[in-house]
Amino acid sequence: MFDPPPFMRTTSRPPFPLKTPAGRPPVHLLLVITLVVLLGHWVVLTGAPLSLSLHSTSDAPPALRFITRTVAAPASVQSAAAPVRPRSQRVATPSPRKPTAAEPPTHAMAATAVDAENAPPATDSAAADSSPDLLAGADPTSPNPAADTTPTSPPVAAPPQFRYPAPVRLKYEVRGKERGFPFFANGELLWQHDGASYDARLQISIFLLGSRVQTSTGQLTPLGLEPKRFGDKVRSEVAAHFERSKGKVIFSANTPEVPLQAGTQDNLSAWVQLASTFAGTSGQVPDGTQLVFLSVGPRSAETWTFTVGALEKITLPGGEVSAVHLVRTSSNAYDGRADVWLAPGMDYMPVRILVTWGEDHFADQQWSATEKP
Repeated sequence: MFDPPPFMRTTSRPPFPLKTPAGRPPVHLLLVITLVVLLGHWVVLTGAPLSLSLHSTSDAPPALRFITRTVAAPASVQSAAAPVRPRSQRVATPSPRKPTAAEPPTHAMAATAVDAENAPPATDSAAADSSPDLLAGADPTSPNPAADTTPTSPPVAAPPQFRYPAPVRLKYEVRGKERGFPFFANGELLWQHDGASYDARLQISIFLLGSRVQTSTGQLTPLGLEPKRFGDKVRSEVAAHFERSKGKVIFSANTPEVPLQAGTQDNLSAWVQLASTFAGTSGQVPDGTQLVFLSVGPRSAETWTFTVGALEKITLPGGEVSAVHLVRTSSNAYDGRADVWLAPGMDYMPVRILVTWGEDHFADQQWSATEKP
């Protein structure tokens, strides 16, 4: 009978010890920890770092608007080609006149995101408030100054002016925590246009797990960006299609369609729309102004409301920059908060986006470098 050599014989004990060195965790424990970390990063990748969705439950978003509630809008809008003037050098506007008992109080309306043709005409009192020089020739001793002038049609608010950022590639570092799992990712925003149409692409990549990509394509118009298609892809892509001839937005996920209102953006074009709004007025958007528009995601739409804050200096991986701070909150106390910083030195493109849903759930996207597209 064949007798196997010693090196082929089986024994009940291994020829070397399997014990791990003192102080080092077992191999199987390291594998479990690695698996948990990868799973956590996958949850992050398929989660919401790319979106400012604050889980709003509103089914009927209000009409689009761009409202100034604290100070009157400037009487004239600067040219889109005018150089950016620091906010500290802005000329203070006179305080609005208090309405009399015979006329209701009005809010000064800045350039709106709604179609200018459908906007209601401004009242005489609102025009006097926003343009004090219109009353410069009135005789204060006259009992009825209006009787001395020829009646004219009330002025209509001018449509907003937009100046679109030059094509650019912005790099970001993304850090945060998703359901208790800390994560780190790399981000890239690519913005390109030819003066008539545009392409935007935002990619968030996590090592060993791949990437999540959002895309937006559409037209550049005098009234802002007009998206045609918005896509969101992790493994497979879901998309929203802007059917302007039919006046609606339809979704590839077969979720309910939504009406297409004037000024509607998608979750990616919204960033460039904000940048174009500030650049078009040379940054002269008063503190406290509320920017309101409908934003379309891959499966639904919700209203985004941003409140304009002060110009701040912030330190980012790419260096120190000055940026206008905007805040988005939700009326639902259980929803989160989004802080956005737009840098005048970068055509008001976003240099930081911080979305917070709680202590263990946030994403912080910070600018790290600028490259040519």
